[in-house]
Amino acid sequence: MTKLDEVEVQLASSSGLADDSPALAERHAYLSAAVTEASAPALREGHALLERVGRDEPGAQGVSSLVSRRRSRPPAADLC
Repeated sequence: MTKLDEVEVQLASSSGLADDSPALAERHAYLSAAVTEASAPALREGHALLERVGRDEPGAQGVSSLVSRRRSRPPAADLC
């Protein structure tokens, strides 16, 4: 099971916690950090790839778009 699979399982198991529960806030903070940690290697590879081929190359548009979206979106958005 990957780290992101584990995050998904833990999110599903948190449905019994009250929306204003401190335990839910702690779990979301932990899971947000886990998403950031799990996505960091892919972001580094994306940046490295864009540096090698050039950000403006037509074939790099998909990678550039994903890196930009990931960079501009807070990790907590992944938990929604």
